[in-house]
Amino acid sequence: MLRLRDDQWERIRDQFPEEHVPDTRPGRKPIPTRAVLDTVLWILNTGAQWHLLPQCYPNYKTVHRRFQQGCQRAVLREVLTQLANTLRDEGALDERESFIDATFAAANHHEITLVQLSFDFYMLEAKPEHLIGDRAYDSDGLDADLHHDGVNLIAPHRSTRKLKTQDGRHLRRYQRRWLVERFFAWLQWKRRLLIRWEYYAANFLGFVQLACITMLLKRF
Repeated sequence: MLRLRDDQWERIRDQFPEEHVPDTRPGRKPIPTRAVLDTVLWILNTGAQWHLLPQCYPNYKTVHRRFQQGCQRAVLREVLTQLANTLRDEGALDERESFIDATFAAANHHEITLVQLSFDFYMLEAKPEHLIGDRAYDSDGLDADLHHDGVNLIAPHRSTRKLKTQDGRHLRRYQRRWLVERFFAWLQWKRRLLIRWEYYAANFLGFVQLACITMLLKRF
């Protein structure tokens, strides 16, 4: 998705305010927000540096400034949250069975330590009933923490585990874990996400959120 379709833009335009500049101020008029967003989408898909924008797009310094402001104000997070909950309300997204995995563009962390942090960024109004991950998430401590929140962790046992705790019937859900693997494979088609070029973590997160927004827009 290099540009938004008209119907996609209409669905989210109210959450992207236009830049207000007094008519009395001399100089160029503000760039429309849709043009800014289409330009950021080009950066997201191609992975190009900002100063390599083709001349058919607005000035890269202006676009970068507007994008960075939006990241600082969590505009993209709000849009993503609204889209996710709308899909949930319409029955097109079911959070009761959710999948978890990790990919890293910078320093690596143990995946178990990131699970609760992931819930801090959770977009939906309700947590999943079943959270399904690979062997990296096999942890009694994590299992207990999630159970306290009403979440059933499903993960194959590590080969070194002595006490077996997983129910084989629940593990059948693990067979559908290809969904999260396909999601990460799709994310890596967005070349700006393959390597973290952004100095600020908020900007990199903004690109991730924008990539997820484009995925959700295809569900409508």
